[in-house]
Amino acid sequence: MEAKTPIALVQQGTTSKHRVITGVLGTFPQQVEEEGRREAIHAPTLIIIGGVVSLHDTLEWFRP
Repeated sequence: MEAKTPIALVQQGTTSKHRVITGVLGTFPQQVEEEGRREAIHAPTLIIIGGVVSLHDTLEWFRP
């Protein structure tokens, strides 16, 4: 897949600890490492790859 392919990490979806990190494949490992330093990333976590990630801002329906 291309480095510019969208990717999202969704942690603890639809709970009060819901968290989403979005980026692109080429830089995502570094981005997740940096985010993990601020607050640990742990299960349950879903990884989504592809164009559907670009809909995140439009479909961001959940606010704890």
